[in-house]
Amino acid sequence: MKLNVLTISIACPPKKDSESLQVAKYLKYLSMSNRVDVDVVTSKNPTLYMPYDSSLEHYLDGVRQLVQMPIKEWRYTNILLRRFCPSLLVRPDSKFSFVNSYARVSVLLRQCPDVIYSRSYPLSSTVMAYRLQQQLKRPWVLHLSDPWTINPLNSLAPCESWNESMERRCFAAAKILSFTSNKTLKRYSERYPEFAYKMKVFPNVFDPDDLRSTVWRKEKKLKCVYTGGLVGTRTPKILVDALMLLKECKREVFDSLEVVLAGETDRGVRNILNDQEVGIKHIGVLNFDEAISLQASADLLLLIDTPTNSSDEAMFFPSKLLDYMLAGRRVVAITDSHSSTAQVVKDSSLGDVIEHDDHRALMETFVCAFENWRGKQSDYFFHQSLDQTYSAMNQADRLVDLFHDVCEER
Repeated sequence: MKLNVLTISIACPPKKDSESLQVAKYLKYLSMSNRVDVDVVTSKNPTLYMPYDSSLEHYLDGVRQLVQMPIKEWRYTNILLRRFCPSLLVRPDSKFSFVNSYARVSVLLRQCPDVIYSRSYPLSSTVMAYRLQQQLKRPWVLHLSDPWTINPLNSLAPCESWNESMERRCFAAAKILSFTSNKTLKRYSERYPEFAYKMKVFPNVFDPDDLRSTVWRKEKKLKCVYTGGLVGTRTPKILVDALMLLKECKREVFDSLEVVLAGETDRGVRNILNDQEVGIKHIGVLNFDEAISLQASADLLLLIDTPTNSSDEAMFFPSKLLDYMLAGRRVVAITDSHSSTAQVVKDSSLGDVIEHDDHRALMETFVCAFENWRGKQSDYFFHQSLDQTYSAMNQADRLVDLFHDVCEER
């Protein structure tokens, strides 16, 4: 039997956003399956903080129906709300007006879904799915790319009780709860033992069709690349400190190293980059294809996780790590040594794990890379095998099986 799957995600191609890229990859392979038809509910472009990227349009080619609802959100309105009525921005987020369209969505759908599949962040996607599930009475697979109430990086004040109540209602209503990492599943199973039986892991994924890794060749400089946002407490300070130490202690290595950063930054990060005297190049925001090309030109790919207060809170699985896998280059991950990121790097033999405050270890990693670069040791920089656990094709197949299972249980 072919199922009608309604996918709900504000973060959806062709929006340029880390979650949107994950949705794109899952959508591509769900749409290719002969066991499901896929309809999508998302927000209209433009969507604030999610710029349009024409190179991502093709991911919607297999979608049967695309329903786009407006979000009433403006940058300066958010500033005023944050100052005078902050509670509106965490019920559950600034895109809360998206939820108000649920009745209109149910009218616009040409096919009643057999199963609802939601992707968050933003969390308003989850609440929209909850409203539709309550109205349509269809089984719901709820996916959280990042945790909700147990997220150490997002403050829910002054609406913690509202979010806790809504999270519980959503978890109770959903047939399946899925998360990107085992650490997140463990934390949630401890919080909601009565729902543990419905919890599963569906990790972030790569698209095997995007495999572009080329055999490593030594170029004129040892090139280290970072692609992704640097905001808040996720900063390049450890990189600056390591390069300063390298400049003082290992001048030959420093002179041979080129460091390129690409992605969004905030004022604090821009101040760090403006004050640094170690030659880091920041080239701004790139589209998806440009970022992939930059990664392919690197010898080392740098990943910087957001610091957390403890290893238990280091649950996050950055989707950037999957792009780095495809690039086939050595990864240097700045993260908690017991984080989800560290586990993937170690399990997949991608490269090095360095603690957030250990700039000396980062300097020594650069020295080691330099010796291998000078000696033309391609095996150090290039890996060709991919862990198929993270293949979008394989995980989409798992998801289709799950959709059929939950529908058979009705």
